[in-house]
Amino acid sequence: MKKKNEKGYCHICAEFTKLTFEHIPPHKAFNYTPARVIQGDEAIRLVTENGRLPWDTSNLRYKNMQKGMGSYTLCGQCNNLTGTLYGDTYILTAHSMVKLMLENNLKVNETYTIHINNIKLSRFARQVLSMFCSTCPSLREQFPQIKDVLLKKEKLVNPPFKIKAYLLRNTKISYTGIMAIFTISVGVKSVAQIDAFPFSFVLELDDFSNSDGWDITKYLTMDVDDEINEDIRIKYIEHNSMFPNDFRSKDLLEKILRKE
Repeated sequence: MKKKNEKGYCHICAEFTKLTFEHIPPHKAFNYTPARVIQGDEAIRLVTENGRLPWDTSNLRYKNMQKGMGSYTLCGQCNNLTGTLYGDTYILTAHSMVKLMLENNLKVNETYTIHINNIKLSRFARQVLSMFCSTCPSLREQFPQIKDVLLKKEKLVNPPFKIKAYLLRNTKISYTGIMAIFTISVGVKSVAQIDAFPFSFVLELDDFSNSDGWDITKYLTMDVDDEINEDIRIKYIEHNSMFPNDFRSKDLLEKILRKE
């Protein structure tokens, strides 16, 4: 993790310069309280120590982040530009979803139809993409067109990845980075996940034709000023492990880990 006043390569424009702190998600999207960050070898202990459940962080070393979750990943120009262009729409959408969740008794693993009324979801999706750039350092290098999609508001042509969104039961913020996971149906997949209550976002880099979730990738192919008025289908999930796309309940994970 980069530190204050440290130089590095901006995760969007790739310029080597002083990096600024990027809130992931935006500060006003429920990311304004101090956070405890567990990373590196300490995070590995969550899956390697016998008897430790994935959500049990007791006795693990952590870093205090008084500003909320985030990291020094973007240059000042990219940070300001993406925040100005896309941050407000993301914040508005996040607050609207929390209001909806509070007013309804949602059930885990159920999918709900929600009407989107005149929201610039292309801006929302670009904010999510910029968040994945910050948490996955190799992403912009792997897909150079991301730079112009975010900085020049160009449309994403022939999306080489998929971003899907869920409503998240867990009131947490966490990032997995890109990980290789095995699924019975397609084998090894490259996946990353960002949990940012009230959302969970999954980035899939290959073999995503049969994925579930609300596909927000299509909004990256639209103009940033397009106002969307449509019904969406979004699943309400919980995420209790370190691994992306793992939506098993705590009860099920505990039974598996304790071999009951």
